[in-house]
Amino acid sequence: MWPCAQRRGESEVTSGVTVSVFLGLLLVLCGCSALPEERRIDVLKPKATVTDAANVVYTNASRLLIDSQGSLRYLNILHAPKLREISGTQNLDGLLIRGCLLRRLEDALAQLRAITVLKLVSCQMNGTLDLSLLSLTPSVTSLSLEGNRFEWVVRTPDPAYANRSPPLQFLDLSANALEHFDLGVIEPFTALMKLGLSRNRLLSLVGEVYLPKLTILDLQYNRLTQVDLRGCDCQALKQMIFTRNNLTSWPMFASSSREIKSLALGHNQLDMVNYTELRQHRNLQSLMLEGNIISSLHPRGSSDHNDTTTLLELPNLGSLFLNDNRLEALELERWHIPSVLLIRVDRNPLRYIPADLFQRCPRLHYFQCYCPNIDCEWVERHRTHIQDRVVAIDQKMPDTTNRECLTIPRAGCVYCYPR
Repeated sequence: MWPCAQRRGESEVTSGVTVSVFLGLLLVLCGCSALPEERRIDVLKPKATVTDAANVVYTNASRLLIDSQGSLRYLNILHAPKLREISGTQNLDGLLIRGCLLRRLEDALAQLRAITVLKLVSCQMNGTLDLSLLSLTPSVTSLSLEGNRFEWVVRTPDPAYANRSPPLQFLDLSANALEHFDLGVIEPFTALMKLGLSRNRLLSLVGEVYLPKLTILDLQYNRLTQVDLRGCDCQALKQMIFTRNNLTSWPMFASSSREIKSLALGHNQLDMVNYTELRQHRNLQSLMLEGNIISSLHPRGSSDHNDTTTLLELPNLGSLFLNDNRLEALELERWHIPSVLLIRVDRNPLRYIPADLFQRCPRLHYFQCYCPNIDCEWVERHRTHIQDRVVAIDQKMPDTTNRECLTIPRAGCVYCYPR
């Protein structure tokens, strides 16, 4: 979080177009506010006399100029629809600009050599992003180019990276126009901890890379049908987000990626549970499979539902999301999930719940299902377990919108009736 200004900053202006400038003390983060001041300018020259931070809510300025002798270190411009040029910003540590016209990234980076946190959001930059340009900002640790129009990401070989590892830890390229991404382009950034590629148009993710500190890979809201990450040597990977793609097969991971704790695969086209892949992730704590077309929790090709020789050991799993699938039976005979606290199976045509569900899952506290076809004897049989748990009955299903269901709180039987 950037520091909040304590007093109103100042702005020096020259002649030009009309703009409403808010400086210094507006910051919503501080719960402060500032009054607009109408001036005619085409150059914005913010200063921070008492603090080292300033905010601008809106400006029509076409050029940003920072006094190199001033104390300003952090500048946040929320909307600058005509800003095309920045200069004199060599001493800034943090800069965030939204909604501008900085068409050439290299021109901006050349003026930001000391920057550590840089966010240029929705600034209409397009074409090809060359990551070798980051040699112009050797101290940057966090870079966000969210909401631009980049179609390709490349890296031209640069001697500047030959003998050192850039300090970049966070790279956000979400909401661009990327269709293909080669992980090899981020190979020099071995300090990278989070890579954001959500809300693009990704059809493929390829390449080999060694990223020993990468913790989060965000690929949600793309068009991926399959993902092969066996070339990504990412031993620290903890969170994988594939939500709302078009995956028809499970993603494959390198053998070194054994520390994944959260795997989000919701709202894809998966029709099975991949036991082989899941067995590699014994440390998994959250598994999100909602919104797929899964009809069975048994391994594919297994016809004997009583065969427990093929076990799925997930001893640390705390939450399991299976809602909005095609499950008629909650087949957990092969699942060893003693730590699970939450299971959601609502919005499934569920007809069967294991009689020993609470014995298999002794810590299960939140169980949400839609089960009008479940015999009421099941509920009554588990009255003592239900009394200490939260059992929720979803009231709406796409094919049963003319029915309402309820249960006696904490104990009684499910009852469904026409509206």
